[in-house]
Amino acid sequence: MSNMKLIEPKVEFFDESKVTSNQHIARCARVCYGGEGKSHTKEQDDRLVQGLINKGHLSMLRHGSVYLDLSRLSKIEQESITSTISSNVFKDWGCVSCNMQEYMFGNVGDAIDDLREGSVVTMDAPEFLKLCEKNPEYFKSLRMTFCITTQIATSRELNRKSPNNIAERSTRYCSSKDGLDICKPWWWNDADEEKRNDYLKYMESAYTSYKDMLNLGFKPEDARGVLPLDTATKVVYTYTIKEWKDILDLRLYDKYGVAHPNCKVVMRMVKEQINKFLEEHDCPPEYLVWH
Repeated sequence: MSNMKLIEPKVEFFDESKVTSNQHIARCARVCYGGEGKSHTKEQDDRLVQGLINKGHLSMLRHGSVYLDLSRLSKIEQESITSTISSNVFKDWGCVSCNMQEYMFGNVGDAIDDLREGSVVTMDAPEFLKLCEKNPEYFKSLRMTFCITTQIATSRELNRKSPNNIAERSTRYCSSKDGLDICKPWWWNDADEEKRNDYLKYMESAYTSYKDMLNLGFKPEDARGVLPLDTATKVVYTYTIKEWKDILDLRLYDKYGVAHPNCKVVMRMVKEQINKFLEEHDCPPEYLVWH
């Protein structure tokens, strides 16, 4: 297959509780340019995030998490904060999460500034996890980040449900001239040899066209038009556990229609990793995403 390779779909948990916010944001941002696999210093991560801020490229900050203790506020004050948060799962227990862009540059920060000083206590992920272990209801607001390797076609389906906490591998800036990864489709293991060979032949033909266009002087951002939708991509999503459950309802459990089998392959992995994480943090079984 020359430089074309068939790879497995994959889901990797980016645990924000084990790194600084800047390290987490930088790791997510580097997926866009294929640099997530290299080692980087804390100083490099800090510079990358500051560079994103200086350029006004704030969307990557949405992968960073801030947890707010609102228990000192009145009900009216609590509502003034929670009404500004895009992923609001606030009930009556006083803690809620938001993303770093909302907190630093959005309406959340503005709303906090309008309140008396010290009335809102901010926490990072490790601090919030300790509260979650004491009160499992808090887990609904816990934000979790997954880096999903899948087909471009599948990422498009997942992106349509998104509140836009997304970082995806760029086909503009990441050229496939030295090799193309095709993400194995859901039917591959059950297909006969003839069907597999025909599929690979069609993928190889598309890849040959892509390389021919590059050789003719087309830029990767233009040559990508002939890449197949089964071309592998990496895409990072950060959602609260409540939001992940809603996505699983749609993309794994067919709540509003039958989800594509390729979606179910990766969403099943997401579900398993969420539940594993919750179990490791002593979350009672009734609070798991799906049994």
